[in-house]
Formats: sequence, C-alpha cells, structure tokens
Amino acid sequence: MTGKTFAAGSSISPDREPQHSGESQRQIARFLVIGFASVGVDFGCYQLLHGFAVPAPAAKGISYMAGMLLGFVGNKFWTFRSARRSAAEPLNYAVLYAFTLLVNIGVHTGVLRITGQSGAAVAFLMATGSTTVLNFVGMKWFAFRVGVQQRQAAERHNAQLCTDRAEKSVARLTATPRGARPFAVEPCPTRSPAGRG
Repeated sequence: MTGKTFAAGSSISPDREPQHSGESQRQIARFLVIGFASVGVDFGCYQLLHGFAVPAPAAKGISYMAGMLLGFVGNKFWTFRSARRSAAEPLNYAVLYAFTLLVNIGVHTGVLRITGQSGAAVAFLMATGSTTVLNFVGMKWFAFRVGVQQRQAAERHNAQLCTDRAEKSVARLTATPRGARPFAVEPCPTRSPAGRG
C-alpha cells in the first residue's frame, strides 16, 4: 500500500481525499434528484388539495409530509447509503423535518401575507428553497451521520481485508516453486459487519 506516514504509524492513502470529495459531490447530486422528486410530490399534492379548497397552511403541511416520506426513503438508501438500522434514525429525520416544516410553513405564510394569493407560486418556491439547504445539512450532519460513519467504517474494513488478502496472495505466489500446483485466491468481501444501533 502506498501511503504517507505522518505520526505513530498512521498513514493516509493518497486517493482517500479525492474519494471523500467525490462522495460529497455524489451526495449533493443525489440529494437534488430526490429533492426534485419530493418537490414534485409536494407541489402536486399541494395543488390538488388547494383545488379542493383546503386552507393553504393545511394543504402545505400535508403536501410537505408526502414529500418528506419520499425524501426519507430516497436519501437514506440512495443519497447517503446509511448502514444504520435503528429507530433513532427515522426519529432524528422526523425531528429535522418537524423543524424544517415549521420553517417551510412560516416562510410560505409570511410570503403569502406580503403578496396575497397571487403570489402562491413564489411563496411555495421560497419556502421550498429555504428548507432545501436546511434539510441537506441536517441529513448529512444529524439524521444520517451515524449511519454514514458506519458504512464508511465498513468500507474501510473491507478495503483493508482486500489489501491484506492481496498481500498474502502475492507472498504465497512468490514463495511457490515453479510448476507447483496453483492455489485459490480468497475473494474480497462484498458485505461487511456494518454496525447496528
């Protein structure tokens, strides 16, 4: 393994930082895809409920919850690929979304008071935009943080197992006399003991 040793046997792989940067970019792109899908559900439900004369705050709250459900599933399993299996994760997500729901409804109601019903689309977009940033930051550093750390630890564990097995295979190969019977190389694990809790 080629790495730079810095202190007390710790080493940093030269490809670790770009991989981390690539993961953040991937998370942002996937978050935006899930976000657009959630906004589509939110907007569709809002328009439907508004068409049935449901009061704007109630329509906005219900439509936001529908988008929130899609957002949880998509962001947990696709955007952040959280390995955590715990009731704490959906609870943290619900706390985050309860907070951003209040922000969303507050911004929406405030803009409607200024613009009147003619500004409903502007109110919707401003409420959605303000909570988009809050939601990404909250998911990354609060709701899914532990699950992401568990997944990353499992990936590092698997990578180390692969490195160890490759080194052992090379050592065995160089120690095997010519013409000797070939040996089987152990495959790298595809799954690892991701923590629960």
